[in-house]
Amino acid sequence: GAAASSKASAHERAAMRMKRLSRRVTARAASHIAANHGGGGVALWQRVPGSDRWRSLDGGPSPPRAGPSRRSGLREAQSALEAVLLPCDFPHSVGPGYLRYVQWTSIGLVTGKVESILATQAALFAVGVGAGAVPMAAAIQWVLKDGVGHAAAIGYATVVNTRFDADARRYRFQATAGHTAADLVACTMPLAPKTVALVGLEVPSFLLLGSLSSAISSVAGVAQAVARARIMASFARQGNLADCTRAGQSQAKLMSLVGTAAGIGLSWLVGPQPAHVIGLMLPLSLVSLYSVYRSCDHIVLTSLNLQRTERVYHAALDALAARRTAGGADAADAADAAAAAALSAAAAAAVPSPQQVAEAENIALPYRSVFGGALRLQPALRDATLVGLLSEARRSGGEAVVSRLVCREVSPQPAGWRVRWHGEGCYALAERRRGGTAPHEAAGRPEEVLVWYAEGASSRDKLEAVWHACAARHACSAAGAAARLSEAEAREAWPAVWEALAAQGWETKVPFLDGDGGFLEERPAEPSGR
Repeated sequence: GAAASSKASAHERAAMRMKRLSRRVTARAASHIAANHGGGGVALWQRVPGSDRWRSLDGGPSPPRAGPSRRSGLREAQSALEAVLLPCDFPHSVGPGYLRYVQWTSIGLVTGKVESILATQAALFAVGVGAGAVPMAAAIQWVLKDGVGHAAAIGYATVVNTRFDADARRYRFQATAGHTAADLVACTMPLAPKTVALVGLEVPSFLLLGSLSSAISSVAGVAQAVARARIMASFARQGNLADCTRAGQSQAKLMSLVGTAAGIGLSWLVGPQPAHVIGLMLPLSLVSLYSVYRSCDHIVLTSLNLQRTERVYHAALDALAARRTAGGADAADAADAAAAAALSAAAAAAVPSPQQVAEAENIALPYRSVFGGALRLQPALRDATLVGLLSEARRSGGEAVVSRLVCREVSPQPAGWRVRWHGEGCYALAERRRGGTAPHEAAGRPEEVLVWYAEGASSRDKLEAVWHACAARHACSAAGAAARLSEAEAREAWPAVWEALAAQGWETKVPFLDGDGGFLEERPAEPSGR
């Protein structure tokens, strides 16, 4: 009993010592915080979760609470709206152009919804709604035209596939143009005759025009949905792709509600007359297209498709040629290590950033190459002579040249061809030259370059192949002709350009440069009798 009592008293004494020590530490901490707070030291604050307001944690005086006011109420409403429509931790969690993109996109979504309401009104008027009971034939036609639209969307998505990722900005703009075209077709339905003769049959015009409008609209819907996924990924900065997508869906739903209300009001004002509806549709279409085009200006894609790759390489090759011309070097300087290093550094320094390329990128019109000659990536090979040149160059490890070859799959005119494998057999280039095969003859500059990759080529091999092809075509430009860049100089500059691509933020792991997909592969020859 005495031992137990002694043990309990020891525990009590230890507890008392800990309590006194805790009080001393707390007092010291409080005096330290008070001294820092009163003397202008560092204070600890915390942002209130779910808002942009901050509160003091150091025990110092908090800002005075103001009574309710109109300004504070508006601020709270704005914060609530931002929480619904914007990603969490905005603007730190998204790219710099996100807000401007959302603003222009919202205008396009509202006007697009108004167009859709007017187009639906015209379609219903054409099918007979409002003129009594809708016959069963009209209902069947409505279902059939939707089925045609779904089939068109499936076929379109299958054909385009990975090109959505390669050129999301272009497909986003084209989607808006498609929706506009579909709505305009729908608005013309009341003007069309009841039936039209087609292959000897009387077909309801509503079925034809409705199917066309539905097909265009469904295709545009697929393009818009898929392109927006890549666009949202370009804005996400903190692994928050799902949150950015959630915010985008909320924005779209809200703008759809606004557009629906505006569309119903305008349709009631203009009435069902096709001329009035079309007259209102035209300015709405222009506003929609312009706003979406402006929103695409704020999208910066880091993936490398053909257009972006050519623009990057064109800037680097121009700098390489300018450095070559300014130095007054001749072809022998390619062997000089110092001169080669200076050329490589000039090319690498000129590699533009994704933002710079986005400002120059063309998304509305078909892309025309910035280089003089044409480039075809991995086309199908059917001409026996060209196949023989590729095989000969592969076996010899050098190049195969033919002076006058008619290759009808490329051009019906005879031309000189120069075929060579590069990168230790990872890719092959075929250059079509007008007058000869000498690289720097005026008549021998390549009019067209064909590129094939070996099966299993890496992303670096593909980017190097396109760099090599662009260097060959750069000779067609005035800067390239004046500088007389050699193949060796372009090859020496490539490692520096490759490193500059990653340094500027370009995504080099998966370039979208497969073209027609005609990869080459060596296999054992089959017996001739088989």
